[in-house]
Amino acid sequence: MNLLKKLLASARISDPLDFGINENVILKFITNEDQVWDGQVLEKNCHMRFQKLNDKGEPTQESRFSYFNADPTQDKNPVQHLLTQLEQLTEIAMAMDPKLAEKYGEKASKIVESEENLTKQARGKKAKEFQKKLVDAFILTVKKSIDKKPRLRLKVVTSWDGKYTNLPNNTPIIESMDIDKKDSHLSVSHQETLNHMKTTKRTAASNGQIEADNGTETPKSNPVLDDL
Repeated sequence: MNLLKKLLASARISDPLDFGINENVILKFITNEDQVWDGQVLEKNCHMRFQKLNDKGEPTQESRFSYFNADPTQDKNPVQHLLTQLEQLTEIAMAMDPKLAEKYGEKASKIVESEENLTKQARGKKAKEFQKKLVDAFILTVKKSIDKKPRLRLKVVTSWDGKYTNLPNNTPIIESMDIDKKDSHLSVSHQETLNHMKTTKRTAASNGQIEADNGTETPKSNPVLDDL
């Protein structure tokens, strides 16, 4: 690929993924390296860049999602949050290729060891390090399959106040496009719709000026994602 094509392929797309169920999505890039915003390292992990493709296979929308680092001193439900992330990572691997989910399951099982150990680690002083092991294993498992561009169906929601786009804090969130739409397991709840509607109300109240969506902004100083 010549330099111009590489630059065009890596150019950031300004339109974020839509609220709801997005079809024909690919996982463009993933990393677990620290990301920086305004000179501060983000307390997040598993940074993923998703793109929606048109019928020609060209990217038209893009969003970046990640997970908060484990912090049992601040989190009232550290075990559940870690379990949810583990379930979602497994779902992503399954959507890309069931064989990847199987491989990740084997790696994650060795790290987790037991339900008792997961609970202990999620509530312990080294929760962040334990979480990192699970995420590193996930990225190592799926990264080589990204170039195959498996088509995905991805659910995107907004925060409770409608300000930011996020992945849901539950499951399911993703599936293969090989699954017929009529058989899809993905759906948007009434509460998720109400949260999203707050965006429309706020936009109308500010005369059409839409607030910045931190869920899709690129960190201002980022050695990893700036060049994607």
